[in-house]
Amino acid sequence: MAVQVPNTEIVSGTLDLALESGRIKRDFGLTLTDSYVIAAAKLNKGKALFKRRETEMSKQISILVKEYPLVFLEDY
Repeated sequence: MAVQVPNTEIVSGTLDLALESGRIKRDFGLTLTDSYVIAAAKLNKGKALFKRRETEMSKQISILVKEYPLVFLEDY
């Protein structure tokens, strides 16, 4: 079940979401929360929005931005 509000969609957790999140956590060493945000964005054809680049993200940022739709508010 998905809840929709203007410009936002809240989606239910699925096995695909859990598996993709686990892959991201394993491959990039991100926090579980960040991994879920990125996985949800990828699976729902959206963009993962972050306030700033976290320390653990900065280490592999070039690979992350090529593979996943990431937006950082600090860029604007």
